[in-house]
Amino acid sequence: KATRSTPRMSLPGTRRLALPSPAKTVPAPARPRLNLPRIRSLALRNFSLFSAQPLVDVTFDRGVFCLAGANGLGKSTFLAAVNFALTGRVSDPNRTFLSIGEYYRHTADFSSDFFDGRIDERDRESSEATLEMTVGKQIYRITRGMFEADELRNLEIVGEDGAPLVETKNLSAKDLHDIYSKNLAVDIGLHSFEQYVFLQHFVFTFDERRHLLFWDEKILERALYIAFGVDQKDAERADELRREAERADSLARNANWQATELRKKLDDLQKALGGKSPADDSQDLRAEHVELVERTDELERKAQMADSAVKDVVLRISDLSARQASLRTEYEIEFSRRFRTQSAVEQSPIVAMSLAGSKCEVCGSEGAAVKTSIQRKLDKHQCPMCEQAITPAKARDVKAIQTLDQQISTIRLSLSDAVKQRDRLQKEVAEAQTKMSEARNALTKFEEQNAAALEAFVRPKQTDTVDSAIKRYRTQIEELLEKKRSQYEKRNDRRKELVVLQKGLVDRYDQAEAEFVPSFTDLAHRFLGLDLDIRLDTHQTVGVTVLLEVKSSARRHFHQLSESQRFFIDMALRMAMIKYMSAPDSKGSFFVDTPEGSLDIAYESRAGDMFARFVHDGFGIIMTANINTSRLLLSLAEQCGNKMMNLCRMTTWTDLSDVQMEEEDLFDQAFQQIEKAMAKGKRPGRRTKNG
Repeated sequence: KATRSTPRMSLPGTRRLALPSPAKTVPAPARPRLNLPRIRSLALRNFSLFSAQPLVDVTFDRGVFCLAGANGLGKSTFLAAVNFALTGRVSDPNRTFLSIGEYYRHTADFSSDFFDGRIDERDRESSEATLEMTVGKQIYRITRGMFEADELRNLEIVGEDGAPLVETKNLSAKDLHDIYSKNLAVDIGLHSFEQYVFLQHFVFTFDERRHLLFWDEKILERALYIAFGVDQKDAERADELRREAERADSLARNANWQATELRKKLDDLQKALGGKSPADDSQDLRAEHVELVERTDELERKAQMADSAVKDVVLRISDLSARQASLRTEYEIEFSRRFRTQSAVEQSPIVAMSLAGSKCEVCGSEGAAVKTSIQRKLDKHQCPMCEQAITPAKARDVKAIQTLDQQISTIRLSLSDAVKQRDRLQKEVAEAQTKMSEARNALTKFEEQNAAALEAFVRPKQTDTVDSAIKRYRTQIEELLEKKRSQYEKRNDRRKELVVLQKGLVDRYDQAEAEFVPSFTDLAHRFLGLDLDIRLDTHQTVGVTVLLEVKSSARRHFHQLSESQRFFIDMALRMAMIKYMSAPDSKGSFFVDTPEGSLDIAYESRAGDMFARFVHDGFGIIMTANINTSRLLLSLAEQCGNKMMNLCRMTTWTDLSDVQMEEEDLFDQAFQQIEKAMAKGKRPGRRTKNG
């Protein structure tokens, strides 16, 4: 568990942790080991949306809990209710993510009102969720009102022997929630409850928002710090530093904009006095300045993208070079092992080149006689050099060397193409940087020239009022420019401190890579059937993120994969993170509102295979799905069986529409198909590279 520098809390009913001696340093763990919660049961009382079930009582005693139903019955709402019971928060799709702490604070009001309309007014007070879960060796039982984001109606925390670990008598609902949040964070191994809420919403849950970690650098960086960070306090500090740097950058840009607006007012005032701006002959000063700024920003963006492309191809060259060297070593070993075979001698570079060119590569003699002499000795099974007897080659011996030679040739061509691509991209980078530098110089020159002109256009004789206004504008401009400078300094200081933590994260990822990357690639390959890889990528503005590579080609942009590929590869990343973070005896769960509609027919079964692998590794899945003929559920059912999968028929929870009631037989048939597949359950096999 995380070591804390202060007692857990001052409220009554709290278990206190022994503090380490100030003189001793607690060594950092080899890797994060979090006791991720596993839900045992959930009861929803008076949840009006589920009109046919005043009490929805479900258990999660198997690897997979699948809530299957039809459109419009409230599957997504059920998943939101589970997360609300756990965290007191519901994900707000319209809220821009700024930081972990701000996300938790800003979603409180949205979460308190989320179930309006889903729960009738008459059930508002009595509607509640009761949840039981294990966290490491502790058992938590909580009851939360569906409109009470930061309160609990009941809390029990007991040990393995069933003995209570906290005293909760005579405490307010707010105090119960404070005890719950502080104890849960420590029992999981996190620095704060806010960190757990962030993980639950953005990593552990793939809901109807379809939010993708791979293509949201800001959120992904926060998740990486928690998943791979040495100290969870460092993860929280990194989140604070990133937010402070962003805020300072925003304030600096705002001060610069205000200074620009004041310059325009000063310009207008001086024009009114009869001054003439040098921009009047061509275009409005403001429009010209905006155009220059936008052009500079665009060229900076292009230069950065070009530089990233060069880095990608350089890494590819490095990989190809390493593979080529490895194959050459294999070739030499294979050739040496078969040295005294006929095929080995014939494929010797000296002999092969001498035959091909009718020229002895040893002494330089040329002509048809050279080729005839060499071939005659080979036909007699003699070495052309020393005339010693050689053994005729077996067909498979020749094939092995030919295969290696073909692979080396293929990589040589790929390497040549990559080098050409690198050279081209480096030229493009140089050109982009030149254009960017020219644009910056033009902008600076423009502002300097117009500033000097404004000074020259001021009339010597003015009223005190005009003089005061001009002085006031100039003073305000200077103050704003000073604020801009100060905020940029603050931003740079935060970034410098963040770089230290980023280096620690990179080091931690390097240590985790041997375990984490194969876990991800195995899950993703089960779905996609292609060779994938991921690697850490760093940028000054974006920070640390993970870059996806498909067939050694980087996929930096959202549109470079199909919708189904994006969704399920992102799920593979989340499941791999859960597997890596989980303590061996407290494995976490993945919550998914299944996007079956995005799947191609060819990928439905593979998605089920990916989910089944995760479950058979000891982890849990709580999922919702449409009941249809999709192979996803059938594949999952076949590979998990009744012992590891619980299928819950949601069609009994609420009233069906007229259309759904007319086709109710189809729902029954679909359920029966899945249940039949579960009865035949079998373990999933390990997919090979060829599927």
